[in-house]
Amino acid sequence: PFGNLDGALREEARDLLRVLHNERESTTVLVTHDQGEAMALADYLAVMRDGRLVQAGTPRQVYEDPADVFVAGFVGGRGMNLLRGTRRGEWVMLQDFPLRLRVSGIYQGAGGRRGSGEAACVLGVRPEHVLLSAEGAPCQAEFTESLGAYNLLEAVAGNSRLRAWLPGTLRFREGEAVRVTFIPSGCRWFHGETGAGLEWKTLEALCQPTR
Repeated sequence: PFGNLDGALREEARDLLRVLHNERESTTVLVTHDQGEAMALADYLAVMRDGRLVQAGTPRQVYEDPADVFVAGFVGGRGMNLLRGTRRGEWVMLQDFPLRLRVSGIYQGAGGRRGSGEAACVLGVRPEHVLLSAEGAPCQAEFTESLGAYNLLEAVAGNSRLRAWLPGTLRFREGEAVRVTFIPSGCRWFHGETGAGLEWKTLEALCQPTR
């Protein structure tokens, strides 16, 4: 219902819809391709892909624990950063960032054997869980987008891209060296082939380069 409205009017109409919904105390079903709109209005959220229900829950549940890489990249203002890696034992080595992360949880190695061989995986981490650190993994700033109170840093390392929220007073020039690490509690893990969520817990992220 808001697709053809300009930004300011869209927000006003969205607020009005929420007021009407609360006043009438009726069940309302809103179908939208705007995930920000869904997050703002929904008490309960259902994410669909190609006509199939992928995940359902409160907006906070879907935001914090996406069921797969599609939901991780789709839900949230900028989506999760998705970085490929390989798990060996209790350690995950990232593909383009010289960081290693220690994890716990069932590990399916080669041939389905637990704790043996290697397992491809994907790390999901939201921009607010990326931290600048003098001891962190090196990457290069591509641009800094000014959003008022906050800035959004877009950085690259190898074939991987990374977004991080910064204070509004902090900017990096194109090509400037940046070092980052991740808040362990904000890390989520996905299967390297199917993209399904994994029940791994991140115990620590070692900032020193491993190569």
